[in-house]
Amino acid sequence: MSTVVRSDSEVQRMVHDNRTLVEWSVNRFLSGNVVAGAERDDLVSWGLLGLLSAARAFDPGRGLRFSTLAALSIERSIIRGATRNGYRGTQMLSLDEALADGGGDSETRWIEMIRDEAAEQQLSRAEQLTLLKRAMNRLRPDQQRLIYAHFFQGYSLADLAREWGTSRQAVAGQLRRTLKSLRRVLEPSRHELC
Repeated sequence: MSTVVRSDSEVQRMVHDNRTLVEWSVNRFLSGNVVAGAERDDLVSWGLLGLLSAARAFDPGRGLRFSTLAALSIERSIIRGATRNGYRGTQMLSLDEALADGGGDSETRWIEMIRDEAAEQQLSRAEQLTLLKRAMNRLRPDQQRLIYAHFFQGYSLADLAREWGTSRQAVAGQLRRTLKSLRRVLEPSRHELC
């Protein structure tokens, strides 16, 4: 596997251009979690480390958008940092707690709280891809191969039939059965997202 070598200035540009993903991830994390002994700035720092890691590791040849990789890396880094600092699971903060929690640094930067729909869509897509990958792992290897070849690599049913020495109708039938299996696996996950 080839490693993409990126200059420090390019890495820094990628981090700078995608910082809103960190802000959005931190806001999202804090909306459902409490981290004892850590402040918002700590979460931003952990998220920036994840973003930096993603910028260094990103390989455009793998077919994944940088924002997708970055969102996953940021989230993982925030959770890792929070776990080390007393992460108490999903617990909603009340408005009173949010307003009272400020101490000497009560100047909240409200601009950071503004919804970033593009970042939300990117993170939603990343979550959906994660669910899809989990579901794909539960399929048989021949089913996984069919899904990857047809939907991710762009092979037509006729191409696959020729390559596998079977009829187009047989491949189409296999694809229908595979998609039905995939839907059954994904159905419980969809309800969790709602």
